[in-house]
Amino acid sequence: MLALNWGTEKNRQRALETIQSNEVEMERSFQEYMTDKDWEFVIRTWEHINSFYEERSKVQEELYGNPLNKEKGITFTIGGREIQGQYFPIVYNPKVSAKVSDFETEDIAKTMIASNAIFGTGMGATKPRLDVVKGKSLMLDFDVIPNAITEAINHVTMRKAVTDVNKLIGNSRFQEYIVDKFGMETYQFLRTWVRDNWKDEAAKLDAWGRLVMTLKKNTSTAVMAGRVSVALQNALNIPVAMYRIGVGNTLKAIYSAGAGFYGYGTSTYNATRDFVLNQSIFMRERVQTLDKDLKQGLSIEGKGLRIGDTNIGGYKAEQLANIRDDINQMGFRLLTETDFALSIPIWKFAYDKKVLELQSIEGITAEFVEQEAISAGDRAVRDIFGSGDTKDSAGIQRSRNAFTQLFVPFYSYANTLYNIIAEGNYARKDQGNYGQFVRMLWWTLTAQALGMMVYKAMTNGDDDSPEDLAKSFGKELVSQATMGVPIVRDISNMAMKYILGEKVFNKGNTVMAASIVEKLYDVGNAIVSPNKGVMDVGRSLSQVSNRITGFSDTVTDGLWTLAKFALTDTDAKLEDVIMAII
Repeated sequence: MLALNWGTEKNRQRALETIQSNEVEMERSFQEYMTDKDWEFVIRTWEHINSFYEERSKVQEELYGNPLNKEKGITFTIGGREIQGQYFPIVYNPKVSAKVSDFETEDIAKTMIASNAIFGTGMGATKPRLDVVKGKSLMLDFDVIPNAITEAINHVTMRKAVTDVNKLIGNSRFQEYIVDKFGMETYQFLRTWVRDNWKDEAAKLDAWGRLVMTLKKNTSTAVMAGRVSVALQNALNIPVAMYRIGVGNTLKAIYSAGAGFYGYGTSTYNATRDFVLNQSIFMRERVQTLDKDLKQGLSIEGKGLRIGDTNIGGYKAEQLANIRDDINQMGFRLLTETDFALSIPIWKFAYDKKVLELQSIEGITAEFVEQEAISAGDRAVRDIFGSGDTKDSAGIQRSRNAFTQLFVPFYSYANTLYNIIAEGNYARKDQGNYGQFVRMLWWTLTAQALGMMVYKAMTNGDDDSPEDLAKSFGKELVSQATMGVPIVRDISNMAMKYILGEKVFNKGNTVMAASIVEKLYDVGNAIVSPNKGVMDVGRSLSQVSNRITGFSDTVTDGLWTLAKFALTDTDAKLEDVIMAII
């Protein structure tokens, strides 16, 4: 990161201020520790970030009349190699700097209530730089790189559109019309929606808030990364698709997309997949927008093994952290690919349908047809599978209160299902459309509850009686109906257990970020229980550490299960071990 900040005079001054050194010592360190491969990475990173300059400058000039000032790079020599430096974003570490910096997640403008305040953030590259800055330290995390790229793409693609719509929303006549027709709450919602299309609104958190959010993020990764059961349950999105576009159309979409998985399949499958991912930015970024909590779990956060923002363990821990990140990425890829198995066919179906609809209309351009078709595909995926994008998130997901965030883990799909239920209910209430209401009850509640009942019966290893199946179906039905209502969904789960005569308070009742307490209890229970052994203690300890370091429970649980099967006297069969891992 210091080398990346060595390309311009102003970056260099801040880098030296950060480490309290001088140019001679810094370049001596570069020569000693940096290889040609390292410098290639630095140069390619500069080139990629600076490749957005022309388009960003054009946007600035069209909006404000002035082009974007380009920071001039300097030429320097390291180990006989001449290097042409280039612009790199200056981002300060808010925990070290004396003042609040322009670091994105700590930008003070984000704490302002007014919707217009957020439009000044996410524009770090357009701000003038002071020649000399004292008392501030650079943020030496690799997260600066993807954040800069995201800012550049957002600037090029969204700034003009959001600025124009924001001007429209701010027009007094428009405001009067909306307030008169729909009320002030609707107008405020529109302002928030426009703002969220530009930039996520975050808040400065105190120590407690940072701890809670760190535990929530790491727990999300521990629970979801590589979780085969959750990946398989993506198949239960099929009934929702059938409700939205019809049974025949859903089957047609799946068949027309071709057979394949994980990027490998028939020529039709490969062609469909490549086409969709090439056309839609939304689908390409789905690994990041599948769910708001999963999106948070994919942050680079700098190298090393971290607890919160603290890098611990030195070089060896850094290597372990790299392995962790690779494994977690594969785990998230599994979830994304099982989502793609249905979302790509649905996207392509909606795209083709819109193209056919618009091609028969005279006077519209091919570009317009293409844009509308892509929007239709993106909208179909959002309506069926949900999205973790800020603009698609429920208000409670955007809450800046860490305590509130405890109760909305993995809420993106729950919010989507809640909207479908509400839509069906309003169709019955306002339009008397009982047909849509009944279809909603069947496809989005009953069919999914039946699917979960069957899945659990097949994987729990027990011979379920009709009574057991009925209880399971009842719990799943209530769970599906209430998953979109925070807190209520937790209470309803416990209420169903009470009604069915089961233990109310047990594993799984704790909120996501607080599950580390549950895992600590499991450690103590494993130690004192005569029925638990070393393997059980190890498994529980690893689950605690996973919530601190953000490693996958699936991997550690699988390793402990295999170790128990291999090293202890057990009657378990191989298929039992496989099911336990899954």
